[in-house]
Amino acid sequence: MTAGHVIDATYGGYVGPHWQPGAVAKNFFGALKVRKKELRPIVSHACDKCGFLEHYLT
Repeated sequence: MTAGHVIDATYGGYVGPHWQPGAVAKNFFGALKVRKKELRPIVSHACDKCGFLEHYLT
């Protein structure tokens, strides 16, 4: 398993979640540093009966 974190990089709109490997790093202004070339989209699947969620990288 590789450690990473989920990124929500949008303002005033809708974008699907993305995963970025490595520890969270912040820039001078306190915002997250996003390495766009390393982002991978996340796809979720839900059980219709119980609501269980599974998340996968694409």
